[in-house]
Amino acid sequence: MGIPFLAGRLQAQSGIKLVESVSATPGRLNIPYKKFLLPNGLTVLVHEDHSDPVVYVDVTYHVGSGCEIYGRSGFAHFFEHMMFQGSDHVGDEEHFRIVTEAGGTLNGTTNTDRTNYFETLPSNQLEVALWLESDRMGWFLDAVTKEKFEVQRATVKNERGQNYDNAPYGLVNEKLREGLYPFNHPYSWTTIGYIEDLNAATLDDLKRFFLRWYGPNNAILTVAGDVKAEEVASLAAKYFGEIPSGPAVKKPAPQPVKLENDRFISYEDNVKMPLIKMVWPTVEQTHADALALDAVAFALGQGKSSPLYQKLVKARLAQSASAYHPTFERAGQMEVTVYALPGHDLKKIRAVILETVQELAQKGISAETLQRFKNVSEASAINNLRTVQGKGSLLAFYGTFFETPDYLPRYLEALQKLTAEQVNTALKKYVAGQYSLTVSCIPKGKSDLLPASDNVSRPKAPAGFKPDLTEYQNLTYKKPKSSFDRSQKPVPGPAPVVATPDFQEAVSPAGSNFIVTRYDELPVTDILVSVAGGQAMEMASKAGLTALTATLMRESTENYSAEALSDELENLGCNLSVSSERDEFNISLSCLNKNLDKGLVLLKEVLFQPAFKEDEFERAKERQLQSIRNQKVNARSVAQAVLRRRSYPENMGAAFPDLGTESTVASLNLMDVRMRHQMLLMKPENATVAIVGALPPKEVPQKMDFLWKWDTRFKRPGGPSGEQPQGAPSAEAGWPERSASEQGIRRPPRPSQPGAPPSPPARDPAPPPARLSQPPGVTAAPSDSSGRPQNPSRPRFKVPLVPFRPQEKTTLFFAHKDNAAQSEILMGMKGVPFSPIGEAFMCRMINFPLGGAFNSRLNVNLREKRGYTYGIRSGFSSSKYFDVWTCAAGVKKEATDTALSEILREISAYAEKGMTQEELQFTKSALLQSDALKYESPGQKAAFLKMLADFDYNREIPKIQKDLVNRLNLETAAKKAKVHFSNKPLTIVVVGDRETVLPRLKRLGIPIVEVDAEGLPLAGQ
Repeated sequence: MGIPFLAGRLQAQSGIKLVESVSATPGRLNIPYKKFLLPNGLTVLVHEDHSDPVVYVDVTYHVGSGCEIYGRSGFAHFFEHMMFQGSDHVGDEEHFRIVTEAGGTLNGTTNTDRTNYFETLPSNQLEVALWLESDRMGWFLDAVTKEKFEVQRATVKNERGQNYDNAPYGLVNEKLREGLYPFNHPYSWTTIGYIEDLNAATLDDLKRFFLRWYGPNNAILTVAGDVKAEEVASLAAKYFGEIPSGPAVKKPAPQPVKLENDRFISYEDNVKMPLIKMVWPTVEQTHADALALDAVAFALGQGKSSPLYQKLVKARLAQSASAYHPTFERAGQMEVTVYALPGHDLKKIRAVILETVQELAQKGISAETLQRFKNVSEASAINNLRTVQGKGSLLAFYGTFFETPDYLPRYLEALQKLTAEQVNTALKKYVAGQYSLTVSCIPKGKSDLLPASDNVSRPKAPAGFKPDLTEYQNLTYKKPKSSFDRSQKPVPGPAPVVATPDFQEAVSPAGSNFIVTRYDELPVTDILVSVAGGQAMEMASKAGLTALTATLMRESTENYSAEALSDELENLGCNLSVSSERDEFNISLSCLNKNLDKGLVLLKEVLFQPAFKEDEFERAKERQLQSIRNQKVNARSVAQAVLRRRSYPENMGAAFPDLGTESTVASLNLMDVRMRHQMLLMKPENATVAIVGALPPKEVPQKMDFLWKWDTRFKRPGGPSGEQPQGAPSAEAGWPERSASEQGIRRPPRPSQPGAPPSPPARDPAPPPARLSQPPGVTAAPSDSSGRPQNPSRPRFKVPLVPFRPQEKTTLFFAHKDNAAQSEILMGMKGVPFSPIGEAFMCRMINFPLGGAFNSRLNVNLREKRGYTYGIRSGFSSSKYFDVWTCAAGVKKEATDTALSEILREISAYAEKGMTQEELQFTKSALLQSDALKYESPGQKAAFLKMLADFDYNREIPKIQKDLVNRLNLETAAKKAKVHFSNKPLTIVVVGDRETVLPRLKRLGIPIVEVDAEGLPLAGQ
C-alpha cells in the first residue's frame, strides 16, 4: 500500500494521512475504498463509482440511545432533529432547502448505537454537502435557540404519538426493552425515549450531549460515488480539518443479558389480533456466534417451509409467524413474533413456539436449510450494493462497528464456512431450553388471552439513585476558527450530463411491449411484468379480489407446492413478488445472473400456472379478512378508506380499500379468483415487460418464450385461444434488428388497428403553444381526450378513467378512534390524469413548493414553526386511471382544529397568489438537477422503462420535462395554482378522539358528517 503523490502532498499540507487502500479483486465481492485520517481524529472513507453522476455523503457519529443515561432517554434522537435546525453559516431549514434545490435527497437516522446524517446528490454538489456537514459538526452550538429547541421537542413528541402511541402494536418494542433489559442498561428504553424525559430535557442538557459525543474523533465521513478519492480527501481536510477533537470515546464493552426465570409483560391496545413476541437474550453483533444465530432465526421462521409457518400460519392459528435475530453493539436478541388469529389464546401459541424450538434443537438444522440461508444471505449482500448509498452506508457501518470497513468479504467467507454443528450449538446455548421474555399485546378487555400474568415491568430507579454525570462535566466549547469565509456556500461545478438508460424495444407476437436495457454493475437481473387493470377493474361487489388473487399466485403452482416454490426461490437467491396496484397488476423478479434461467421457470409458474387450491384460498381469504379488521383500528388506514368511500362511485371497486371490505371479501369464492386470473392473462397486449440486466435483447424471444408468445390457454373473445392481435408479428418473430444508419433503436413495424387514424406526421418547430405542455420542436405522443398518449398500433384494452366524485362544497368527514393520541388529517380533491409531459407534470411542479418538499409551505408552517406534526405532504396522486390531489398529516390532537385551519389558509393563499420568485427558482433547480438520482438502481431503471413503454417509447420525455421546467414562469405558475387550488371543494377526513377533537372542529364552520371506519354515515347523520 503506497501513498500516491497527491496524497503525500495532502499529508504535508494538512496532516491528512492515507492509511488504507482496498482495490477490487476478481472473484472477491468487496467495496473498493481509500481510508484517510485527519489529525483531529476524523476518519474519511471514499469509494469511487463512476457509473452514475451521483455522490452519497454520510457522517456517522458513534452515538445512539445506548449512550444515554437513565432519566435522559431520547437525547440522541432529539439531537438528530436539532442538527437540521441550522448552524452559524447555514440558516434554519436551509439544509433541506439547499440539498433539495440541488436535486438531492437527505435524512438522518438514530438507533441504539449510532446516529447518521446523509445526502445523495448530483456529483457536482460534493463540496456543498461537505460544507453543510462540517458546519453543523463544528459551528452548531451558537445557532441553537430556545425557540428551535421547543419546536423540535414538540416535533419529537408528535413522532412518538404517530409511530408509537397512536399506532396499533406501537408499544411492543418499548415493552420488550423494559422486560428484557435490567435497570440502567442502555438498551432498556427505545430511541424515541419517554415523554417525561423529553419534557424534563433542557437546552443545556442538549448542548452537553453535543459536546460529549459530536467531535470529529467520534465520527466517520463516508463519500461514495462519482468522485476522486484524493479530491475528497483534500476537501475533507479543508472543511473538517479545523474542527478540534472532542473528548476521547472508548468502544463500549458488550453488556449481554442473562435471564434467571421466564418473564412476562403485556399491555392492552385497540387491536383485533393478539400479538405474542418471545425473546431470548443473545450476543452482540461482532460475536462469533452471531451469524449462527442468524441461521437459527432463518430455520425457525423465515419462508413458507419454516416450522413456525407450518405449525401456526398454515394450521390457521396465526395471521403471521416469523423469527428474526437483531443484534446491536452491546447485546442481541432472538425474536419470534406471532400475530394470532382471533379465537386462539396466546398460551396455546406460546406452547407451539416452544415445541417448535425444541423440535429444531433435537433434529438440528438440515443441510438444505443451511444452504438456503447461505444463498439468501449472499443475494442480500449483493443487493445491498445496488446504489452508492447502499455501498457507502455499508462502509460506514463496518467502519464504525467492525475492525475494518472491508468486512464484507470476511462476512461472506464466514457465511460459506458456517456449519450445521455451529448453528445447532448456538440454538441450544442461547434459545432451546433457555429462559425467555414473552411480550403480549391483546385487545382491550381480553386479559383471558394472556399466556401468563405479568411478572416484570418497566425498570424503576431505586430510592436515592442519582445518574452518573461524570462524563458530562468539565466540557468546554472550543469554537473553531476558520481560515476562509464559511458564510459563502461553495459554487458547484457544471451540472453533470445525465444519460437516460439506453434501451431496445419490441412488440412480441402476442402484442406485449418488451423493453430492455443493459446493466452490468452487479451480477443481477430485474424483470418487471406489468398488466394494465388492477383495482380499477374490480366491481364494487368484488372489492379485494385482485389483492386476493395476487396473494394466491405466490402459493402453490401446478408443479410446485407453496413450500417448494419458496425454498427454490431461496436456493436461487431470487426475489419474486406479485402485487395488486390500483391500476396495474405487477409481477417482479430479481435474480442473480447465474440463476436467471431457473428464476424464469419460477416466474412462468407463478404467472401462468398457479394451482389455486381450495385450502390455500380459504387460508388466504381468512388472513385478508383479519388484515381488513386490523386496518379499522389504524387511523391512517381508516382515513384512506373514508376518503375513497366519499370520493368514488359506490358501484366501483375504487371506492374501497385495496384489500376490500369484510362483506365483499367474505362473499368471494375460488371461481372468482380463477376468473380474475383469466382476465389478467386474456389480454397480453395490455402487458409491458421491462428487463434490466445482462440479458441480450436477441435472447429474449428464446429465454422468455412463455412471455414472448404468451399463450393465454383460454378462449379469447373473437377467436380461438392464442389468436394474435391483428397486424402483430408472426409467432416465430425474433427481436427486431437495429438499423445501421440509425442513431437510436428502430421501432418494430406497428400496423394500425382497423379504423384507427394514422399516426400524425412530425411537425416542424413552431412557436410555443398557449398551453404549457409541449416545447417547440418536440412532438408528443398522440393522446385521447383525457390526455393519455395512445399508440394506434397497439390494440390495448382501454381501462376507463375512474371518475373522482367531488363534494358539492367542502365537507369534513369525522371518524372516531377511541383515546387517539393524535388525529389523522387527510383531504382530497379532483386532480388530473397522469402524463409525464402533460398537465399532471405541470401540477407536480405547481404543488412542489406548497407541499411536495420538506421545506414546503405546509411542512415549514405545521412542523417547523408550530410543532403540530411530525410531517405533512401534499401531491397529485395521479395515474393512468385515477386523478386525485391529497394532503396528509398526523397532528397532535389538541391542535387538530388549528392545524386544519392553517392547512386551509395556506392552500387559499397559494391559490390566490401562486409561488414566489424564490419558490419558482427553488422548484426549477430541484427538478432540473434531480435527474442524476432517477436511474441509478435496477429497480429505478425498470420503472423508467415501463413508463416509456406506457407512453409509446417516447425517448424525448426527459427532454420535454426539462423544457417544461425551464419554461415555467411566475405568471403561468399563478394561473395554474388558481386553476387547481382556488375554490375547489375539498373532501376532508379527520380520524381522532371524538370527545377531544370534534367540538373544536365544529367551530371552523365546515359541514361535518360523522362516519364509521368504512366511511358510511352514522345513524342520524
